[in-house]
Amino acid sequence: MMDFEILIHNVFKEQDDYHLDYANASTKISALYVFYHYLNADVSRLDEVWDALVATLSDDSFVIKSVLRSNNIDDAVDFNSYLKLDDFNSLTEEELCERIKGIAKQVGAVVYHDLKVAGQTLVSKYDELQVKLAENTAFVIRIVCPFILPIEQKIHIQQIVSEIKVTNTNVMFEIIFGDDLEEEVSDVESPKEYVPSGSLGLINNSICYFGEEESFVTIVSAKSLKQLFLQYSTRGLFASNLRFYITNKKIDGKIVNTIQNEPENFCYFNNGIIVTCDNYELVDGRIRLSNFSIVNGGQTTNLIGRTSFDKDFGVICKVIKNKYDDTNERIQFLSKVAEASNMQKPINAKDLIANKPEQRLLKIQFAEAGMFLKVKRGEKIDKSVYPEAYMNASNDEVAQLLYSYVFQAPGTSKNGKSSLIGNEKTYNLIFKNSYSSDFFKSMQIIKVAYADWQKKINKSEPHSSVKYGLSRHANYMTAALIGFYLKVIINSNVRNEVFGMKFADFNNKNLHLKSILKVNDIGTISLIKHDVFPQITKSTFFGLFDYLFEHVLIVGYQRFKKSFPTYAFSHFCKSDSYYYDFVLAYAKHLITSQQTANELLREMSFFNTDAIADVAPKDEPEDLSAEGLEEELKAYRTRVSEESGKTVKSFEVFKNMQIAYIVKYFPADYVSLSEKCNFTDEQISLYGDDVIAIVKKYIKIEDFE
Repeated sequence: MMDFEILIHNVFKEQDDYHLDYANASTKISALYVFYHYLNADVSRLDEVWDALVATLSDDSFVIKSVLRSNNIDDAVDFNSYLKLDDFNSLTEEELCERIKGIAKQVGAVVYHDLKVAGQTLVSKYDELQVKLAENTAFVIRIVCPFILPIEQKIHIQQIVSEIKVTNTNVMFEIIFGDDLEEEVSDVESPKEYVPSGSLGLINNSICYFGEEESFVTIVSAKSLKQLFLQYSTRGLFASNLRFYITNKKIDGKIVNTIQNEPENFCYFNNGIIVTCDNYELVDGRIRLSNFSIVNGGQTTNLIGRTSFDKDFGVICKVIKNKYDDTNERIQFLSKVAEASNMQKPINAKDLIANKPEQRLLKIQFAEAGMFLKVKRGEKIDKSVYPEAYMNASNDEVAQLLYSYVFQAPGTSKNGKSSLIGNEKTYNLIFKNSYSSDFFKSMQIIKVAYADWQKKINKSEPHSSVKYGLSRHANYMTAALIGFYLKVIINSNVRNEVFGMKFADFNNKNLHLKSILKVNDIGTISLIKHDVFPQITKSTFFGLFDYLFEHVLIVGYQRFKKSFPTYAFSHFCKSDSYYYDFVLAYAKHLITSQQTANELLREMSFFNTDAIADVAPKDEPEDLSAEGLEEELKAYRTRVSEESGKTVKSFEVFKNMQIAYIVKYFPADYVSLSEKCNFTDEQISLYGDDVIAIVKKYIKIEDFE
């Protein structure tokens, strides 16, 4: 078994000693799981591990240890808990299920803000995810067990846990063990391309061949597929499956019902599996496979492997034999098979956009630049191929960086990651633009550099200091600042406009400022000078980060605190309006003062400041008012709640749907609030004047012409 203690030390050794030295065993295991399962082992995102953790002081079993957005299921939130071996051994199966069901009660308390049961920390972590409750919102309760069971016992326990039912049918349960955690790690650190050898039983020996290499379609025995799963499920069986097994409670239930109650109909109801291999033999009613992997049918295989059944039945199986001798051609062919077969059944919005041409081209562009880009769930980086930290990226994270650097919206980037991909208008703006490969490489290098700098701040700054607190949240705001300065330097249109503005002109209501900044100018060049990439070291950009914090970000934050004394660092960094209201005026002053401009340029000596990219804003600039209005309404709602001492919840001020109506209709009076935005008389009495005043700031003059 993998030594998790050593692995944890190696992964987090450069992290703040405060976290590692005082973390207990359950917290360390939880951190390891979050790092590999959710963050694809991206070392530049280590802070996100600790931000996701809760109950770090408790080492008890069945305590929620982390809360995150699911990366397996649409509109789902994962609540991950922990179970010690001693506690597991002391419980009957019935007691185990009851203890797990008890976690569901705590999740309910979190969702409905019952602080007495859930606690403030857990509720706050959940609130930070900004979950929009709907009929299909799902909650996954997962138990992480850092020990290994005999395979048959493990499968049995996993099955009974998955069948736990509570009143809310959208609550799902899962339990994983040490070998599953080992697989999460191995998929990144030493991935297996295939299973060296194995076999499947044939039913009726019926085979339909296709292709010169004699690939074929047949019917295989479910029991033989189950045996293959038990032997190799964590040892390369799904190495080429781009999405692996994505839990879907409703679909899973139907498949299990067919397995147990209608096995004779399985081939009618199920698409079966696709296996790729280097070679095969047909011997005595069995298929002997060499160097093989299941590239499609992970859900089918998992459910057959995890479900008890007595009667054998047939499963449709397509066996595709590799047709190339050259290693590169072989890998490319098998990758195409895996991608094409998985493209046929996209599961969620992220999978759907992964199949778009611009995503495939972006992945190719990253690969040609020597970097890995994750565009589908289930994809894992191979660190033996991409060993450097900057080589690890995901398309949603790239969207966040682009929206910060190029389009100057760091708050939305940090707080609305899903909207960058889910909103068609924003998606098109980000991904249907062209960017240089060196720009992407620059973004990735600076991303990792910021993470390294933040680790230094963790160790060198008092944890009570503004610099320490702000550094933990201001990564996208820092990226936006660097982008702003490069725009001013290389784009004469931006420079002339910005230099002509007064201090008071830098605010969130200035749509003209937003329109001149929100153009793809710097994305067409390299942020970092091409010829200096080899000279970059771990600390190359530390001086720049220190300078930006000292002269701009901390100053802007202190001004922000005078207006919003109860707000925290996270509030400041999650809003574009605060970037425009409190940061950019100081940023402009820095670049227009000769002394500080010279100092800034020295700190930016590695950047491509000699480039020219005179991109002008469109004649008809985008209406950016709705984006800022939504942010300010949410900020107002939060402020009302906090000023009431949380006796009034944010959603009680007005709901997200009401905000959507306000953004759509721009109500100017009580009648509009009532009839178009569904405000109650009480809401109008309490908040109507404030809402109308906020809306008026975003109505442009030409709306009345």
